[in-house]
Amino acid sequence: MEPGNDILIRLYGIRDYSADLAALRERGVVIRKAMDVNASEIIDFVTRNFSAIWADEARFAIQARNCFIAVEGVRLVGFACIQATAPEFFGPIGVLPECRGRGIASALLHCAVLSMKDKGYKYMVAGAVRGPMARLIARHYATIEIPESIGSYEDLIDPGIVD
Repeated sequence: MEPGNDILIRLYGIRDYSADLAALRERGVVIRKAMDVNASEIIDFVTRNFSAIWADEARFAIQARNCFIAVEGVRLVGFACIQATAPEFFGPIGVLPECRGRGIASALLHCAVLSMKDKGYKYMVAGAVRGPMARLIARHYATIEIPESIGSYEDLIDPGIVD
């Protein structure tokens, strides 16, 4: 499967998603920043459920306090990173298949957007996005697809692994 293009996400003029986050919390799912003390558990979760390359990005993001996790009770059900691939980048993001469709990915995305906005960014780049994630981002935020933009991953040992 071919990777998608990068997508530019506008961070100014966004609506308030606090009610959505509160509703998710009432349903038992909390979004919070990952802590170093949970790094091994999070990295293992990402490796088992998604990919080794995403786990590498998550490791870097956790160390920089730029990883968000979704926790239901004491169970890790999703994660999202910012500033892992590059300073202005969002991703990777993943939610367990059995937990999708409940607003968890949207909540992780909103927390990432707010964090980047709080850091002073006006735009954020979602790298190599396609399919459901591209639609999710576009549903919530003003976006622009950056044609022929997979170049952000050209220095990987095997660029074909970006998926």
